[in-house]
Amino acid sequence: MVLDATPQDGCTTTYVHIYNNPSLGCQQILWRLRSLPLPLDQAVVITGDANIHHIRWLQGALRTSAITEEIVAWLDEHNFLLLNKKGTPTHFPHAIEKHPSVIDLTWSNVHATWNDTTCEWAINPNLSVGSNHVDIRWKLDSGLEEINNPLGMKYNMKDVLPKDWKDKFNEEIEKQMDMLQPLLHIGPAMTNDDLDAAANAFSDTMQAATAKVAPVQKPSPHAKPW
Repeated sequence: MVLDATPQDGCTTTYVHIYNNPSLGCQQILWRLRSLPLPLDQAVVITGDANIHHIRWLQGALRTSAITEEIVAWLDEHNFLLLNKKGTPTHFPHAIEKHPSVIDLTWSNVHATWNDTTCEWAINPNLSVGSNHVDIRWKLDSGLEEINNPLGMKYNMKDVLPKDWKDKFNEEIEKQMDMLQPLLHIGPAMTNDDLDAAANAFSDTMQAATAKVAPVQKPSPHAKPW
């Protein structure tokens, strides 16, 4: 999958997410990337299950295929930096006789590195969701601040009946129809300001409905973290 992302600063990054099958030889995606019209004069990040072995990311002596060597040479030629720490496993086979390996890789080219595109890149085994591949994560925009609770207030929904909340939601959304009406009709493209106003109106509707049917949450110091 190839995806272009352009944040508010206007600096487009091309993300190339791969699943590489070395058994395909010259048809494997990492080999074919060399002929794709990637915008290498701007930020490009290649990431995914590479399924190839090389001394750059594996510990110890090993045999590397000629195709893998050429793939690595192409990455070097175009100034891609490997973000994985050498020898840190990313794949833990279910079969106990097989050893962990480093096959889930991320490369960032020089433009992406300058832009800090892969800010806080890290391997996180706790987010694998049952897979034998570890999770790889990073921030898409280091300039954005995380909002823990968009509503600004937490409510206890335990005893709230879905019908009661829905009734209050329907009442509140009528008050916001001027902002939401453009979404219901096919017409000229909405501006960014119009979309932001509609999103805020929808959030305000949910917050108002929730506030009318649920008490404010008062967490106990003895409560479980989840």
